[in-house]
Amino acid sequence: MPDDANPPQPPRVILCLGQNCNADGAADPLYAQLQAVLNAHDVFDPPFTLRSANCLDMYEFGPNAVIHPGHIRCNGLDADGLAQVLDRYVFAEKNID
Repeated sequence: MPDDANPPQPPRVILCLGQNCNADGAADPLYAQLQAVLNAHDVFDPPFTLRSANCLDMYEFGPNAVIHPGHIRCNGLDADGLAQVLDRYVFAEKNID
């Protein structure tokens, strides 16, 4: 029986779009990629959440994202790295390809 007092949290991805992580526009396509994945594969109830931030205090390693639950920090992301992170930390339990 589900615990209504502590329902499971849906995945939440926070992508840094601050001036350092996105100085050359490297993070903009990642945000678009996240939106596309969300639209295609959101099987979570409540739904998957995508947020942006101006700084995640890891700017020297950007582009960066943080995934919750778990506060998983992901640095130096590109399209392939983001796909791997989503597969490993977001969609693994749902068996989504």
